[in-house]
Amino acid sequence: MDTDAISTKRKELQRRLNGQKLKDWDSLPDFGLYMEQVLLFLKEPNMCIGNQDEDNFTRSMINNYIKQGLVPHCDGKKYSREHLAYLVAISLLKQVMSISDVKDFLDITMDVINPFSAFTRYQRSLNTAFDEVIEDIDGWDEGDIFVSKMIIRFAAKSYAYKFLANELLKMYKKTDENGTKEK
Repeated sequence: MDTDAISTKRKELQRRLNGQKLKDWDSLPDFGLYMEQVLLFLKEPNMCIGNQDEDNFTRSMINNYIKQGLVPHCDGKKYSREHLAYLVAISLLKQVMSISDVKDFLDITMDVINPFSAFTRYQRSLNTAFDEVIEDIDGWDEGDIFVSKMIIRFAAKSYAYKFLANELLKMYKKTDENGTKEK
């Protein structure tokens, strides 16, 4: 691939990565939604992480997340902004953790922070990660060998970050005999 083609592809990737940034809390409806509306909302661009060509959530998945305690029970048949925030966060976390670990993480997090603050932290962290990756690929005009190196680099970083996230969660979940968290 020549330098111009790589430059064009790099710019397209940067544009697409920018397009993946998550919308903020105020983008979540502040009124109750029925299940079908929730499913439609979660398909909107910049709401969920995962393959945009596939359904990230189904009715049965959401019901199972509620039964498993990952998402609070809804008020009647309507889902609130907080429910949507949980589901959006789950869309990322399930990419790198088991559902059991996602539940543990959400339990730990929601014990110390409200849904607005948790979602805002999540949104800012994700968007900062996209910004960092966009910056990382700025010098990609160097040819195929360089692109190959970047693929390995990003795959290795992904694994290292996933490993670290899971190890930190394990460390945080450990308790001593008295039931208090170890430091």
